[in-house]
Amino acid sequence: MNALVLSGGGALGAFEAGAIKALYDSGSKFDLICGTSIGAINASFAAQDKISELTSLWLGIADMQPPLIGYVDQVRYAIDLLDEIEKVERGNIFGLEPAIVRWAQIGSKKALVRITGFVKPDVISQILTANLDFGRLTRSLIVTATNLTFASSDAFYAFVGPNSEAAQQSFLKGYSNNAHPISRDNFELAVRSSAAIPGAFEPVSMNLGTQGNKEYVDGGVANNTPTRLAAQAGATEIVVMLLEPQQVSTALYPTANLLEIAATSLTVMQQRLLQLDMELVNTDPNVKIDVIRPSVALTLGVLEFNNKTAIDDAFHQGEAAVKDMRSLEKR
Repeated sequence: MNALVLSGGGALGAFEAGAIKALYDSGSKFDLICGTSIGAINASFAAQDKISELTSLWLGIADMQPPLIGYVDQVRYAIDLLDEIEKVERGNIFGLEPAIVRWAQIGSKKALVRITGFVKPDVISQILTANLDFGRLTRSLIVTATNLTFASSDAFYAFVGPNSEAAQQSFLKGYSNNAHPISRDNFELAVRSSAAIPGAFEPVSMNLGTQGNKEYVDGGVANNTPTRLAAQAGATEIVVMLLEPQQVSTALYPTANLLEIAATSLTVMQQRLLQLDMELVNTDPNVKIDVIRPSVALTLGVLEFNNKTAIDDAFHQGEAAVKDMRSLEKR
């Protein structure tokens, strides 16, 4: 069995999308696709063979209206309030009235403090609802999410195709306590929960039929290790995508504000955990791992889904990375 493993990294997932397109264009097919965070979203498209839809999504994502990243109303009002206060501080007395209006729009200040996510999930939810169809899964799929309610790393799975029953049994032997089958009802929620960056998005609530609702956030918080899950399912040839180059000599991600710091911290943790997990899997002589990664740092922030130039560049870097790998294989 061969598997494709996609890691998290927000907008850097454009690199994965370009690489996926190049892999499929070159005739590569995978029995199993595993993903975490943005990797789970990309994996869900690839597992349905929706490569053209994935390409269209990423090459048009910066121009989406409304934009993918939109602040919840109270946060947006608070940001506007700060802008108006700055105008007053610069001597613009006419900024007082707009500032008062913004202050009133915020409403309950206690409610503002209790906000569990700064970014609206609406656009991502609409994208997933429009594109995820459980009946169209042609590849087995595993996505990870972090269960805040029980402090565990959970996996959502759907095994399809030849030998799917044996692969599922092998997978469940090592992960049965925190594994949940993907269904028509929870497909979109499972993928969205895997990509719910803490702080940016509110936790995703799911009722899986036992012990009431559970709150989920980004899978990379507790376990960004779909490589090991692929091996547990019986994969012996695994292609893993990382989103940072082998050698780092320049700053990778922006850290200009609290949200960027949180998103970047999570991405760094995800990439390091995945690398450690790959090292563990590499000790198994029966498992072969190939890595696809950028040759140079991607000039893209984790939440910069509106940066069209950088998104397009990352996408084409993903395509180029696969072509370079294929040319080396032919030598």
